[in-house]
Amino acid sequence: MGGGLKEVERKFAVDPAFVLPALGQLPGVTAVSEPERVTLEAVYYDSDDLRLAQNRITLRRRTGGHDEGWHLKLPLRAGEREEIQRPLDAAPTGTEDRSTGTDRAPAVNPTPEVSAAAQVAGPGPVLNPVDAVDAVDTGTHAEGAAHTPPDDLVDLVRVHLRGARLRPVARLVTTRTAVWLRDAAGADLAEVVDDQVSAQTLGPAAHRGRKREDRERNQWREIEVERVGAGDVSLLDDVGAILTAAGASASPDSSKLSRVLGPALAQQRRSDVLPSPGKLRLRSPAGEVVGAYLAAQVEALLAADPHVRLDVPDAVHKMRVATRRFRSTLRTFAPMFDAERAAYLDGELRDLAGALSAARDAEVMVEYFDGRVASLPAELVRGPVAEVIDSQLLVGQEQARTEALAMLRSERYLTLVADLKDLVRGLLQEPATELKEPAAQPARVVLPRLIGRVDSRLTRKVNAALATPPGHERDVQLHSARKQAKRLRYAAETAGPVFGPDAVAFARLAEQIQELLGTHQDATVAQELLRQWGTSAADAGETTAFTIGLLLGLEEYRARTAERDFIDFWPEASRRRHRRWLY
Repeated sequence: MGGGLKEVERKFAVDPAFVLPALGQLPGVTAVSEPERVTLEAVYYDSDDLRLAQNRITLRRRTGGHDEGWHLKLPLRAGEREEIQRPLDAAPTGTEDRSTGTDRAPAVNPTPEVSAAAQVAGPGPVLNPVDAVDAVDTGTHAEGAAHTPPDDLVDLVRVHLRGARLRPVARLVTTRTAVWLRDAAGADLAEVVDDQVSAQTLGPAAHRGRKREDRERNQWREIEVERVGAGDVSLLDDVGAILTAAGASASPDSSKLSRVLGPALAQQRRSDVLPSPGKLRLRSPAGEVVGAYLAAQVEALLAADPHVRLDVPDAVHKMRVATRRFRSTLRTFAPMFDAERAAYLDGELRDLAGALSAARDAEVMVEYFDGRVASLPAELVRGPVAEVIDSQLLVGQEQARTEALAMLRSERYLTLVADLKDLVRGLLQEPATELKEPAAQPARVVLPRLIGRVDSRLTRKVNAALATPPGHERDVQLHSARKQAKRLRYAAETAGPVFGPDAVAFARLAEQIQELLGTHQDATVAQELLRQWGTSAADAGETTAFTIGLLLGLEEYRARTAERDFIDFWPEASRRRHRRWLY
């Protein structure tokens, strides 16, 4: 399916008297379009506790403008968001509640409290009380269709809602004047919009923290500069410099909605967002250092979730890595955690990674073998080799994706995410009774001891593998050593913020070991597949058997080379000087 559009913009606060300066003399800009004026009306949806807004996500239905429709915006880096759009007539596929999987209860429509004050002209457009009721309170479009967000967009934020229902929480009417900055060829580089905004909160959740009159009429003016087409981010900075010189200031709000819901979010205290760790030091509690690393894995998992659902390339890999890092950290630092709780989370993460594995493994193998076949001289490719291999690998891939999505849409997964967040909060914020004494001890005491155990275990596994004659048993032991090297890498990454360059360099060393042994394992797995395919092709008298046999020989050579490279590297990798910070 693919992901959405990447939105890169800068926002500026301006007063009502601000005059937009000339922008035609900027580097690379040769023309500025005639201004276009349009009125945009948007209703924003969120849960009663504003979980989407807490996570800097917006879901809206907007009319007016060239891109009217349903818009879901997901945060990326600062100043960047991913926007996924659906048309206004994108209808839900049924009556199933997309947050809980249960039959939908009748919607509770918040009644906008609109007084004559809302009709007083100000710097922005006026919210008409009848329009507000028609658009939100009745829950219908003018054409009479239900104002229910499309199923697929709601599915993309299911992991944040976790059973909570969506409600209208705000209505914005924006009078927008837009100009486009263009290059010599007439191509658009950036869009500069001057927005006059009137906003209205809807429902008790959004009303929190606001006086009655503020709920009815909240007006302001702002400028947005967005990159379009071939425009460069540097142009946004150049426009920003001119705007600032003319009296604009960088907006303190990441979005219009965050400004509207700011008081309500302050009341919520971002209850669904993981706390940020303080500055980590050697004397910091070990649990806080581990918690910071685990928090990053939860954030990575949440960021990957919608992309897995959209079938974005590499999204499954990113989610699986996050689950592995979390699970590995639970095991490395097990003395900090309640054993029963850690075992439960370990098992749930194992099953999640397992549900993702089939789809990911096929994806990687198809890409690898296609590249291998393409690199062969044409005279050595006999028959439709790539097609035959792809057909073998892709058998069941759609089923694997279906199973992965079923896991992500299950109550079990949503419960796991909530439990992972609870564990991290306990490490970063709350003196949770489930944590053991080592979590409260200084990081400089606890982390080296526990990481050293992982390192010693790796040495034992490598020595056992190298003492075993070449063959299947050694391959199995080298694979076990690879997994241990990966655990060592993640453990060293955890310590990086407090032990600095020594831990960072050690993590890189463990990664080198992991990659060498990973190449060996990949080649070993590829050999087994090629033997099966080659035997079948030969038995059937197919011409592809020749090329598949050639590929088998290349994989055998790759495995031997990787093993030799690892054996050559191990004496250096095992030197004590890399580990002085642990002792």
